Amino acid sequence: LAVVASLPRANIRNALLCAALVALLGWMAFAVASTFATQALALAVGCAPLAVCWSFIFRFIEGREGSDMVASTLATAFVIGSGVAKALGAVLLRAGLSSATMPLAAALLCLAPYVATVSWLSALQPPSGSEVEALGGARVALGAREQLRLARQHWPGFAAVGLYFFCFSALRDLRDAFQAQERSR
Repeated sequence: LAVVASLPRANIRNALLCAALVALLGWMAFAVASTFATQALALAVGCAPLAVCWSFIFRFIEGREGSDMVASTLATAFVIGSGVAKALGAVLLRAGLSSATMPLAAALLCLAPYVATVSWLSALQPPSGSEVEALGGARVALGAREQLRLARQHWPGFAAVGLYFFCFSALRDLRDAFQAQERSR
């Protein structure tokens, strides 16, 4: 989180593109991995960089009058995205790809829209002075001492929110992973 907060706005585009590149490398490794251990490591490399994408993307939209609406839409897109990704994976598997190469193929199919979206976001102008003032002024990054004080002071709330999101994300992922698929005829 400290990396996301401290990264200059001008570098966020590159960070998002690097996250996609590392994920693609992970899916390439997954496609050729021969043991469970190497598959698990490749899976982690394929997924972990994408976990920070929300934070980087949110940096482009925060501090605007419509940030709450855009953030809600973005959160909805993430929820819907898991179902779309699962459907895309099913199509690729039915087309004859193996379960080892399907994630790489899906990632490659999604790469162009991802790059286009990142380019569009990076072209957005920073929030205007009036937007910043209307929302209470510019956000100031906390130093390590202030972060620790904030964490100590509000840890029950942070823990509750974290546990809530962990449980519901896990339930959603389990449902998505084990829900019976309708067979096409």
